[in-house]
Amino acid sequence: MTRSPSSATASPPREAKIGTYRLTGLNDIEITDRPFFAIEGFDPAGALYQGETLLAVDRA
Repeated sequence: MTRSPSSATASPPREAKIGTYRLTGLNDIEITDRPFFAIEGFDPAGALYQGETLLAVDRA
């Protein structure tokens, strides 16, 4: 049996967990009215995403 750490002793994650997905085989895409909230700390130009980022939110 594993135990979850107590919220008093647990430290926050070092970075936000962002899902990355392959788009191969994605079909029937449509726009919805569901709200979208950009993650403030995400940098699509970061080293981890160089040459891999397909789309990003323009914050200008």
